[in-house]
Amino acid sequence: MRKGFRTRLAAALVLAVACRANAQVLLVLRFEHRQVLRFEAVNAFVTVYNEGNKPIVFSEDQARMSFTVGRERDEQVQVLNEDLLWRSVTIEPGKRREFMHDLSLIYDLAATGTYAVNAVVKWGGSEFQSKGVRIDVVNGLPISRERRVFPGETAEGYARVLSLRYLGREGSEHLFFCVDDEEGGRNFGVFDLGRIIRLHPPALRVKRDGATRILHQSGVGRHTLSLLQISESRVSFLDQQYRRADGSPFPKTGEPGEPGADRAPEPEKKRGKRRFFFFGPRKTEPGTTGS
Repeated sequence: MRKGFRTRLAAALVLAVACRANAQVLLVLRFEHRQVLRFEAVNAFVTVYNEGNKPIVFSEDQARMSFTVGRERDEQVQVLNEDLLWRSVTIEPGKRREFMHDLSLIYDLAATGTYAVNAVVKWGGSEFQSKGVRIDVVNGLPISRERRVFPGETAEGYARVLSLRYLGREGSEHLFFCVDDEEGGRNFGVFDLGRIIRLHPPALRVKRDGATRILHQSGVGRHTLSLLQISESRVSFLDQQYRRADGSPFPKTGEPGEPGADRAPEPEKKRGKRRFFFFGPRKTEPGTTGS
């Protein structure tokens, strides 16, 4: 009896050591936002911990990262472009590295609903997965919607549907500006314009040349002015400032984004060092690969 027990104990210890040896990669997945507006960027952050004794080399023929993205009934979504996941990075033993990917560019997340996401790393003949995270893609709550026709390359010009929506985020409500080409089935951008206080409706002003101004209340005695430019091929976010209710500059008493600042925090900093960023078109129907 005792001999059999020792044999089973030894086998269990060997199995535990083997499992620990195989657990060389630990993945932690988190999202910038667990609830996003339809066609908004879905920024996923994956931290890869190298707990083994060999470097993890991410390359075309060695370690590769991917995601499993599913909906109800384990339905897997369509892959748009997994080449965007490719990285040439080496993680030394005992080190970690964080990767950021916009999953809306890699997988078809055009349909509203709940998605279950896991990060996956294949390396050395083994597959390592993170814990699953659920995210929700929603339409948001509408504030206004209008269709505008702008001069274009043809005599008919080009039509865009401009909508303002809001969504709860980080303990407050945020205002979003959305631009769609409904005839062509394309979305030209979803812009998070920051916190909104809905005492008064936002003021949307669009000129014939596509110059766009949006003024909305974002604090006590403070409004946020957002400047964008709509063209036939893209929508560019140009600038954002704090203003008084009458449109005059807000007095500067702090850094951008802080109480009393005259400028809003620049959302484009998340996308690089450019002074402005733009969205090109993407298909609005689920199951399409975009253009």
